[in-house]
Amino acid sequence: MKPINRPRMVIFMLVLVALVMESLAASVVVFGKSGRKILVGKNMDQVDPDGRIWFVPAEQGANGAIYLGFSEDDPRSGFNSEGLFCTIIECTHWQVKTDPEKEVLFGNLVEQIMETCTTVDDVRKLWNSYNLYDLHYAQIMVADKSGKALIIEGNTMVEPVDAFLAMSNFYQTNPELGTAGQARIELAGQFIAENGIDFDKFRQALSMIRHEIDTPTAYSYLYDLKKGNISLYNFHDFETSVVLNVAQELAKGERSLTIQELFGERLPYKKAYAKFLREDDIRNDLRRDDYVIAAEKIKSWFLEDSDFDLHNEGSLNGLGYQLMGASQIEGAITIFELNVELYPEAANTYDSLGEAYMNAERTAEAITNYRKSLELNPGNTNAVEMLERLENPE
Repeated sequence: MKPINRPRMVIFMLVLVALVMESLAASVVVFGKSGRKILVGKNMDQVDPDGRIWFVPAEQGANGAIYLGFSEDDPRSGFNSEGLFCTIIECTHWQVKTDPEKEVLFGNLVEQIMETCTTVDDVRKLWNSYNLYDLHYAQIMVADKSGKALIIEGNTMVEPVDAFLAMSNFYQTNPELGTAGQARIELAGQFIAENGIDFDKFRQALSMIRHEIDTPTAYSYLYDLKKGNISLYNFHDFETSVVLNVAQELAKGERSLTIQELFGERLPYKKAYAKFLREDDIRNDLRRDDYVIAAEKIKSWFLEDSDFDLHNEGSLNGLGYQLMGASQIEGAITIFELNVELYPEAANTYDSLGEAYMNAERTAEAITNYRKSLELNPGNTNAVEMLERLENPE
């Protein structure tokens, strides 16, 4: 079992996502075994929506494998022709102790394992035989069709407990370096412990722990190691999947395509992802109290793409009331003012803006907007009541 050394400048580019702080998103991998059921699932968190999948048949003594990632130079997960699985996740820097008696293993670690290893025990031998410098900033999980699995954290291994194993962007044996993702693997573990290990429960667990802000879950997969089937889910849609059999797909020859191409017309991924990122961008502005900036972006996107849900009248009105309910009156006024600008013929937009001005004790402006609302909708009894209160205070 001699690894294929390929010196590269990308020795430390074996990363899952650029996550080194607890406040950021954390990808999650879960493994479980029950009887003949051997499953592993992963949520891949990444700001890049252009995930790729590529197929490399066996040749010249190297196992064939299917890889997932965002660049063919940097596979994040692999599924080889011998029933071995491997994935890698970046963690906070942890200096690996090197053995001067061992050779340094250069090249991409996921590829090395996929091409040269057949079982988890083979990966143990690899770890015992070489200095794996690639693990300075990362850890790997491997599993095979016999049901064996482990995590390699630099110089340490983590074994399954009660046939369950989970990994995220922190070292379980060295938590003082950070615990990004710990809550998510604990939630997944609790759900699996309560509901059992089967395909649908794993799928539900992945859906529960998907990440929806900052660095969202770009794609997910479930791998049945016994059957050799990969079920791939795009973005946050766990009801639509593409199922790939490793042996059958490798028999089709070498090829590479984007996940979007794999799903084809079944999932409008790019548009859904763009919409998500826009909404998240606005949420970040609002968290920083940058209401004017958020409003400018919404207006710009409204003019660019009328299908963007967040700038329809009802969504903007709801956003304004969320801010007002959180006592962020100036923010609410900014959003309501935008709604009036975008929907000048809608009576309700003026009614809401009038309420925000009233709460801000800007009486004259409140009266003006309630009057405009009543002009557009003479049946608006709320505007009548508010005008009576504002124009005839006790």
